[in-house]
Amino acid sequence: ALLATGAFRPARVLVPNVVPSVVTTLRSQGLCAWAGRVERFLEEPALRPLDLVYLDHTGAFPRRAWQLRAVFAHKLLAPGGIVACTFSTREAPQPVDVPWPAAVPAGW
Repeated sequence: ALLATGAFRPARVLVPNVVPSVVTTLRSQGLCAWAGRVERFLEEPALRPLDLVYLDHTGAFPRRAWQLRAVFAHKLLAPGGIVACTFSTREAPQPVDVPWPAAVPAGW
């Protein structure tokens, strides 16, 4: 929806995907599609800053905290850019007596 409003330039929106045919389709729509795992993209220096980096994870935050750090360390965002993330876990619920901040890596 934000792309339709012109809030972001499609060529500066990162859309990683491991399926080559999906990447081809995304690129044909003018998006900055990365063919491969997002981890590899985040390890490489950015060719240009992006307006939006959306990390759609199917896992818990602590194991992926380095990815958020990498977005900023590698200067992947343009001024005013946005990082959006989703996290989930398929593991059993955490015990009630463990406060949430205990799961956050040091420095966050």
